Amino acid sequence: MEYTPVSKYVKIIGRTLEKNGILWLVQSGAAISFIVKGKYAAVTLAGDDSIENNRDFRSRYAVMVDGKIIIDDVISLRKKEIILFDKKVTQTSEVKIIHLSEAVRGAVGVENILVRSDDENFVMPAEKKKLSIEFIGDSITCAYGVEGKDSSEPFKTTTENFMKSYAYLTAEKLDADYSAVSYSGHGVMSGYTSDGKMNEKDIVPPFYGKIGKTPEYALEWDFKSHKNDIIVINLGTNDSNYVNQNRMQRSVEFKKAYVKFLKDVREKNTDTYIFCTVGLMGGGMYQYVSEAVVDYRIETGDKRITSFELEMQKLSDGVGSDWHPSEITQRKAADAVAKRILKVLEN
Repeated sequence: MEYTPVSKYVKIIGRTLEKNGILWLVQSGAAISFIVKGKYAAVTLAGDDSIENNRDFRSRYAVMVDGKIIIDDVISLRKKEIILFDKKVTQTSEVKIIHLSEAVRGAVGVENILVRSDDENFVMPAEKKKLSIEFIGDSITCAYGVEGKDSSEPFKTTTENFMKSYAYLTAEKLDADYSAVSYSGHGVMSGYTSDGKMNEKDIVPPFYGKIGKTPEYALEWDFKSHKNDIIVINLGTNDSNYVNQNRMQRSVEFKKAYVKFLKDVREKNTDTYIFCTVGLMGGGMYQYVSEAVVDYRIETGDKRITSFELEMQKLSDGVGSDWHPSEITQRKAADAVAKRILKVLEN
């Protein structure tokens, strides 16, 4: 029997898009999780236009059965069937299919789930967690280069692994469901710039309300149906390349842009507690983030927001591609973020 990947049968995690019978896992960490019972189970995945890219730039995904990764690969075909298990006796297993690379590099589609059994067979959503966290960020949140060999290795989707990001690990520590909105090189006011000129093309705010950034996925996200208890914003690292050229003037511009973004986030998430952070890759931006949070609180009276600084990565913990955080650094960041969230929730 075939089952479609809709909320009746699967738990949908993160920002996704249902189109023409296919559920596209768009953002980093977007996933489905379900319980399946039968003697045979398989899933049909789909690829978008990113399958035409070089292998190191295709969408990376993982398939897990009972917590064990059975496939970690990139999507290279328009349609691919993956056998989850094939047994002589009926078994019940929990399955998770997750998009490991980032949204601007393509999505992973789930077309259907096939189950066979001599008796009862079914597919049902995995249990929903009591807590839900959304992470808004840049390459650090995407886990850019976390599996890279060293700092000289350039970007590849094959070295991005959201399951090793501080975001995914924080959610695990807090036993929470999660969602991510993250784009490498992006900022609040300016994306990464190598010449000191403002990069207005690569900023998160215009796309926060969208499922994704690329045209095929840049559709409105339904915030009312996907409420978050907590939001963690980790932005500002890429803005630093622009701000640090003239800190006195540009820091003021950055704070205004940050406050404006906070107002948009609050409008879309009325009851959520917001945590603002930055610091893993340096840049000296925490002062301006914290000042922006104070300005926002004074202007709006909103008290459900706080800021904290993440410790800059240490070379002794290793570095990933293009000097991005290593797996050790990501784990340390997860410890710090989870600790901060727990402290606030307990007060």
